Amino acid sequence: MQAAGRTRGLQIHVLRASAERDFETAFASLPQLQVGGLVIGTNTFFNSRNEQLAVLALRHGVTAIHQFREFAAAGGLMSYGGNTTEFHRLAGVYAGRILGGEKPADLPVQQSTKVELVVNLKSAKALGIIVPATLLGRADEVRQGLLIEIVPGARRMAALFDPGSKSPAQLQGVVDAARASGVALSTHSVTRVEEIVPAMNAAKAKGAEALNVLSSVLLNAARQVIFDQAAALRIPAIYQFPESAEQGGFIGYGPSIEQIYRRMAVIVAGLFRGERPHELPVQQPPTFELIINLKTGNALGLTIPETLLIRADKVTE
Repeated sequence: MQAAGRTRGLQIHVLRASAERDFETAFASLPQLQVGGLVIGTNTFFNSRNEQLAVLALRHGVTAIHQFREFAAAGGLMSYGGNTTEFHRLAGVYAGRILGGEKPADLPVQQSTKVELVVNLKSAKALGIIVPATLLGRADEVRQGLLIEIVPGARRMAALFDPGSKSPAQLQGVVDAARASGVALSTHSVTRVEEIVPAMNAAKAKGAEALNVLSSVLLNAARQVIFDQAAALRIPAIYQFPESAEQGGFIGYGPSIEQIYRRMAVIVAGLFRGERPHELPVQQPPTFELIINLKTGNALGLTIPETLLIRADKVTE
């Protein structure tokens, strides 16, 4: 964490707490350290005291984030990470394999791909924080990491993007995420449906071995065109909505369309009640889902890592 902070020009102070009496001391020291935010570490001790930590964060006016949704539900500003149900499911998978005779040391490390972003808008208002609408912008980078995991030997990949939906900074974030894993990522701009096939052909001509279809209304609406061309070029692709994998795409990772529509309905209902548009809170889909289309993967000649299949929320055949 400290290394990550330095890359962004941030100074990270480490505050240690091993007992409840340490919490007040740690929070009281924050003004003197001129701390602008607090990341609460993940361990059983902290996880079992979400409510106490949330109360302290609000009392001291601290913007804080923790791993599990219980922290935000208790009044903390936000949480981001795997949910407790998913962790218990993975623990059950481990236990089942061990009971089946496998050695613990031989089991692969599992990481949850089902992550939740929960923002407590009431707490944000109390802290005077405006939640940015671009909070989910980094989902494209997460998808890039999944793509690299699926095609581990690839050194060239491509990103298909709509300049109307992606800022240069967001696009650069995906390029940097790929570069950090030793992958050269070419980017291909699309502003009309007719440009999709030529852009994908250009990506393939540059040696791309996989394609990240970045989040965009245009690209989602034209997903069938992308599905067909990806199959013709035999190039694995990942998409913004999990439903894309159920419709013929290879992999989908992100919030479900159902979640998006549900939140749109909440906004519309608020407008009908007389609320003003600029007064409505920013609503973010809380759950990301990973769906893999095994049939599409087999047609592409891919062997999908078992670790990823176990982590998937759904595998279609």
